[in-house]
Amino acid sequence: MPICKRIGFFLEGNDDKRFFEKILEPFFSDNYPNYTFHKIRHSEMADEKVKLFINSFKEDECIFIFFKDYDRGPCYSRILERTIERFEQLEQNEIFIVRKSIEGWYLAGLNDIFLRDKGVNEHFDDTENISKHRFKTLFPRGTTISTILIEMLEDYDIRIAINKNLSLKRLVEKFEFDIN
Repeated sequence: MPICKRIGFFLEGNDDKRFFEKILEPFFSDNYPNYTFHKIRHSEMADEKVKLFINSFKEDECIFIFFKDYDRGPCYSRILERTIERFEQLEQNEIFIVRKSIEGWYLAGLNDIFLRDKGVNEHFDDTENISKHRFKTLFPRGTTISTILIEMLEDYDIRIAINKNLSLKRLVEKFEFDIN
């Protein structure tokens, strides 16, 4: 059987997809030239449809990663268990947990100047515990979060990000991205 030349990325939503396309996909493209990438927003579809996609990747022996936000936990092992209970064909090594949410990954790659320009007067050495709610409260009332997220990607530096977010660093190391 020929080697599968597609990789599946099961993402939670539009913000995850945008981050993947702008920041992560170029690194995956470098490491997996001539592969096609399929982005599946699993939180926006019925479980049965997600299972069909998972089965398709497994049957063809393709690489895929099922991204899941840590959100409120309570711990990694419990999130893995719940995800596997819901999608029984998944195995632990196919699930990647984003700590605490994708917004922490966005925030990790920014410098303080960008944040100050957006009205945020905090410095972040660690974004692992940034929840969606906490992220939204950082910006002045009336700020359109989707616009801020898009602007963040224009100034993003993954070298800064991996020093501020351990889960992002684990992903970079797992897939051996060359970030220099």
